[in-house]
Amino acid sequence: MSKTSFSLRSDIATLSEKFDANKDLLDLIRVTDLPALYALLDSVHKFQTFLVFATDDLLLSADTERTKTDRFTSKIKEFLAFFPGVYRISFDIKTNGDPFYAYARIYKNDVAYGTTRATIDTVYTTFTEDLLFETSDHISLNVSVERDGDICYIRNFRIYGAISQLPAQVITD
Repeated sequence: MSKTSFSLRSDIATLSEKFDANKDLLDLIRVTDLPALYALLDSVHKFQTFLVFATDDLLLSADTERTKTDRFTSKIKEFLAFFPGVYRISFDIKTNGDPFYAYARIYKNDVAYGTTRATIDTVYTTFTEDLLFETSDHISLNVSVERDGDICYIRNFRIYGAISQLPAQVITD
């Protein structure tokens, strides 16, 4: 019986110590100025700037082949820019063989932005251009054909670049 009592006393003492340690931790949490901590973390984040620079390093790809068969321009593929900077955008386009033009253009937030590209080739032609985007911009590929019923094929819509972290910004030099 005394052995059991001794074991219970030891367990109670251990639990009491843990409770006291947790109470101290809770007291520290209660007195922490969370808004000030959040502001500090936010200010640290502001000095860590990420930028994208156009390179030949693949960042994202939407390689599935899609087709378009009417003359009204419409969005076929789309990305979301994750950091500001210059992205290298490329895509492949071809037609079905009837001599007609297929058109493609990069859009930024549903507004025409890149150069209009046109082809009559029946083999894929790759078009590439470097364009500036901001964080959360929508980068889309919009296409059309010259006549209803003609077929345009699109594939390999890709974004290339390198992500660079700048630790701070010079305000005055």
